[in-house]
Amino acid sequence: MTMAPASGERAALRGYRWQYDHIASRVYRALLDDELESLRLTDPKAGRVDDLVLIRRGRVDCYQFRSVEHDRALTFKDVVGQQRTRSGKDAPSLLRTLADDWIRLQDQYDSVHVHLVTQQYASVHDHVVGIEDPDKPSPDHFSAFLKHVLEPIRSKEMTLDEFDVGWRSALERLRVASGLSSKEFGKFLQALHIDVAANSGLPTPPSTAHSDVVALSITLQRHVSNSQSVVALDSRQVLDLMGWQNRPRLHSRHEFPIDPDTYEPLTDAIEQLKDSIARHDRGYLAVIGPPGCGKSTMLSQALSGNIDRVLRYYAYVPGTATTRTRLTGQSFLHDVVLMLTEGENGGTRHELPGTEMESLRQQFADQLDAAGANFGRTNRRTIIVVDGLDHIDRDYSGSDGLLEELPRPSELPEGVLFIVGSRTLDPLHAHARQQLNERQGTVNLRDHRLPPASILKICRRVDFAESLPEGTHQRIVELSDGHPLALSYLLNRLRERDGGSVEDLLSQLPAYGGDVEAEYLAVWDEVKDDSDIVEILAICSRLRIAFRTEWIADWATSPAVETFRRKLLYLFRQHRDGWRFFHDSFRQFAADRTAWGDDSSADESVDARIHKRIADLCANGDGDKTPSEEIYHRYRARQYEQVLSLAQQRTFREQFGRLRSPDLIREDIELALSVAADRADVLALFRLLLAHIEATQRTSALDEVDMPGVLHAAGLVDEAISWCDGHGRRVSISHVYALAARLGRAEDPAGRRLFEMVEHKGFADNDGVH
Repeated sequence: MTMAPASGERAALRGYRWQYDHIASRVYRALLDDELESLRLTDPKAGRVDDLVLIRRGRVDCYQFRSVEHDRALTFKDVVGQQRTRSGKDAPSLLRTLADDWIRLQDQYDSVHVHLVTQQYASVHDHVVGIEDPDKPSPDHFSAFLKHVLEPIRSKEMTLDEFDVGWRSALERLRVASGLSSKEFGKFLQALHIDVAANSGLPTPPSTAHSDVVALSITLQRHVSNSQSVVALDSRQVLDLMGWQNRPRLHSRHEFPIDPDTYEPLTDAIEQLKDSIARHDRGYLAVIGPPGCGKSTMLSQALSGNIDRVLRYYAYVPGTATTRTRLTGQSFLHDVVLMLTEGENGGTRHELPGTEMESLRQQFADQLDAAGANFGRTNRRTIIVVDGLDHIDRDYSGSDGLLEELPRPSELPEGVLFIVGSRTLDPLHAHARQQLNERQGTVNLRDHRLPPASILKICRRVDFAESLPEGTHQRIVELSDGHPLALSYLLNRLRERDGGSVEDLLSQLPAYGGDVEAEYLAVWDEVKDDSDIVEILAICSRLRIAFRTEWIADWATSPAVETFRRKLLYLFRQHRDGWRFFHDSFRQFAADRTAWGDDSSADESVDARIHKRIADLCANGDGDKTPSEEIYHRYRARQYEQVLSLAQQRTFREQFGRLRSPDLIREDIELALSVAADRADVLALFRLLLAHIEATQRTSALDEVDMPGVLHAAGLVDEAISWCDGHGRRVSISHVYALAARLGRAEDPAGRRLFEMVEHKGFADNDGVH
């Protein structure tokens, strides 16, 4: 029967679509398993298995896809028999071409596997053994041969010598058709995959995986059609091609920094929390308390070594640039879905986190159900820690915040437990608050303090305090009253004191009165009438980045700078990039107080004026970091025209070249995008979308480069450390360890800090090094 030309073209198109769906499905799976190194399409060096050469960690899989338009079985003869070319000439058997390609590819790669993927089903009507053979097995058709012979060989369950005599004549026919020696033939069969009855190759719809594979299939087919040569892509290029750079990675790192010199556990509180965890297999527990009482520190340490599976999401991490990313519902769902899908629920990840809220919500619900099912099988719970709820409630005004995405207790399956950290329970929805009250599942750290013995241990560990007399240590115990933040502030005062004896300083300080806010109020009362000091606090409390006192000296009076250093610097912590607030509670206090209007309440117009002042300082500032912050402060000052004027692609490109945090760059672009959208400025929208894509691609391009090592070798030590600290960067474990080792050899304490940051998978294992 002759096929009409149009019918033949449609059949070819359907065949190509089927083939690329299968290619995309396999590439997608390799991406999910974090095994994809590179791929090659239509590679003539691969011979007949040139449709896809998939290079994964430890192995290479080469594919030939055969689509058919009619319902015809694949027989043993089809595999071992001589073929015909389109011109009618004799050609090697299908098996011989696969064997020849396997031999050729072994010179290029290690552990080569060849795949024949066909829509045909394996015949159940032919015979692979002679009809008259008295030892022939029953059944002896090709389908049985695949199942009972080739599959056990490939899976190494059986060797050639272990089969019944009835199959041996078929195996010999197969060997002769392959043209291989007996030794090579056994290895070849272990690398041969004949996949029959291959249907669409697409994941089940509707699902994120289905949409992703379809999109990847179309893109790869178009890419091949537009290419004049072999298409070769590594894993990063595949992600770039699809615009998926941020989907396989966390939007934020979720490890809470701990100073080992000043940390001692709140033992009683930890035991209370562990007791609550032991009594409950689902729902909510909470750790609450006033600022600085040790909530986040406790949640980061108390569950270490727990036999249950523990995931942590921090809405706020001190010492990092302040961005809105952590506070959004989308980032929360994305990161938690990614953490939940890393093979811990009884299988490997089956799809990337979605890009739309609805798909993320569905994935989240599915993963929680999978965690519940895993608990039923293994009795291992999934504990999800979400810390910093008060930051969301206070610092995020949008309707798409993280709090809206926390599930209700009734939505959590058995075996899934949420532990939240917050100053109060107010940010939680009513259902969770009611459950916490009913089960008495709240640990209030207001009721827990560090015992004197723990404070004395800290005093003996801290370098400047260890040599102080025992009586002085006892005085520190009394003044701090066991409150972790009060103790830290006290030690800071001693460290930063400007002359005078320790005893004189301690004699002037009041004992902690049980309320850090009261301590802040006492500080405020001391400086509120000094307009220069108030301005310094107003400006510094609104910065997203660290500041240097030299920068303050550029615009503040010398007496004010001196007073600030003498009276307030103990409330800050020095990092390599400058000073930051020691605890965010004082930053919030200062920002609130300096925005008061005439009626002693927050005034948005006052806040906007302060941001305008900061923006003007940024515009006139020197250096790399401060001027880059102008867009953010113009936005907060509601100077939207200037935001769009400043938000140029070349500006963001220059900032990236100066090693500015990619998260800060993207946040500035997103703020400008919101302005352009509100104004329906299509040209600005288009320009900013291109800038966002470029920033994302630039970040992705450096993922596998040992930038910490490059910067360190260039003598840029601070920049090398900042690269590991920087938001939005994916730094491999091996690169962090290598830098930590270099710093350790140089006796730089930053090496120890970097080494400790690896504990909670703060860095990505994207190079297979543990």
